[in-house]
Amino acid sequence: MSVYFRRMTVLLAACGLLLATAACRENEQGRILVYKKGTYLGPEDAARDDTNSEALRGRVNHQRGP
Repeated sequence: MSVYFRRMTVLLAACGLLLATAACRENEQGRILVYKKGTYLGPEDAARDDTNSEALRGRVNHQRGP
């Protein structure tokens, strides 16, 4: 009975370890887990250059219509 119990314990531990490592998806690594009220904790906005600003202004004017 002792050998059976030992084998079952090792098997259950291996299954638990496999389940724990499978649950760690790469896209969930490094995400924000603690939030601060009133503070944006996301990535910094990219700076726009004049070309991007003109393109954005053109799209806004196009959507505005006649």
